[in-house]
Amino acid sequence: MGQIRTVICAIYLLTAMTVSAKCGYYRTYEDFIEGNLISLDTIFADAHGIGRQFWWGGNDYTLTTGNKDTDKKLKKEALILMKDDTLYVNCRKLRFEKTRFANGYAKTRRIGKRSLIFVNRTIGKKAQSDVIVSEMMFGAIGGALVGSQQIKQRVCYIVSNGSDEKGRTEVRMIDDALMEKMIYGHDDLYEEYYSEEKESKRNLATRVLPILAKAGLFELSEQEKMNDDTMLSEIPDTVEKKVDKNKELPSSTQCGYCCSYEELMGNQWKALDNIYSDINGQGRKLWFGNNDYRLTTENDSIDKVLKKEAFAIMKKDELYVNCRKLVRSNVRFKGGYARAWRSDNDEIIFVNEVIGKEAQLWQTSSNMLAGSGGNFTYSSNQIRHRVCYLISDGSNGKEYTEAILIDDALMDKLLEGHNDLYAEYYSEEQKSNRMLAKHVFPILMKAGVLAMQTRE
Repeated sequence: MGQIRTVICAIYLLTAMTVSAKCGYYRTYEDFIEGNLISLDTIFADAHGIGRQFWWGGNDYTLTTGNKDTDKKLKKEALILMKDDTLYVNCRKLRFEKTRFANGYAKTRRIGKRSLIFVNRTIGKKAQSDVIVSEMMFGAIGGALVGSQQIKQRVCYIVSNGSDEKGRTEVRMIDDALMEKMIYGHDDLYEEYYSEEKESKRNLATRVLPILAKAGLFELSEQEKMNDDTMLSEIPDTVEKKVDKNKELPSSTQCGYCCSYEELMGNQWKALDNIYSDINGQGRKLWFGNNDYRLTTENDSIDKVLKKEAFAIMKKDELYVNCRKLVRSNVRFKGGYARAWRSDNDEIIFVNEVIGKEAQLWQTSSNMLAGSGGNFTYSSNQIRHRVCYLISDGSNGKEYTEAILIDDALMDKLLEGHNDLYAEYYSEEQKSNRMLAKHVFPILMKAGVLAMQTRE
């Protein structure tokens, strides 16, 4: 009899554990509020960088189910995922000031009855402006320094409403005005919050979260109660250190390559221990470094494989495409690697010089206008004629992958619903100038089509 009771108790405990350990996802904010969870058998979570140490790990989390079709569906459809008692928000679906976050999942917690709070890097119009200005003035290194500072400047965001017709959910950053509402009635916390005179420091997650916890909105673990200086000392700062011979220090975060567009979309990376990058020519001056990037593992055999087989390479938070594998209208790009960004539709956008029929037309025009010297003039200025390209499909079994020039027709589609940016784009009357990367790229960023970070 005693053995039977033991078995029954064991079955009961196992059942209780199975029921309490929920895995699933919510398609929309409304589904989350109403508790309409779509169940999944299993979710595996992996965190990169400081996401392993703090729940405010930005979009450092990768969630998979072990099924590629399901994972692809979650990326496109799910807003919130649940693994056991932990919630994650899909950053691909979120926007702040019409700016998209980098891809990936961020831990989130329920705050109040109808809101979710999560932490991510500072984005928005001002953050983008800071990076672009720094890169224009000081080159890629200047932009990288600003970007690395922004990674540390993580702030809190609130999800409290549903998505628009395109499935994008606009979030609010917790600034002074919103903070005052959240700690209303807590005069002591109000004084503590404003004891920091500088607004940019007041808004940091490391300051906001402990105060919200004291207000009783949620609880922090002992590790999460560390002060700002302690937390920042835990964050790797290798990207800020001066490096020798134009090489960046190897990172413990993602380094690897994939051999096709399909593998990139499926997040199927082949790991590499180290990748070093060097920038040649104009790449030192401009954020759109053309194919001026040279990537090496310092192993000749591996480098040879990368040149011939790799479609894309990931170095920390930076994505590069192998221009040797790309064509446009049967015209090949020059060898080398170019920085790339993922769009909100998981397409790839990169910058390179003009090739194809447009290049031929521009060169013919230069020759006609300036005689024999026109060809030289065109060639010397061609590097300035950098435009944006988009990759939206694989090679379909062919040796090369087709890249599409972002021209007026494609720009119209990318800016759909952004009447102000549409007007800004066409404010440049000359089509050849309109299509230049320095005109197109900032507008795409304002539209939230792409983000400065690209890591999955």
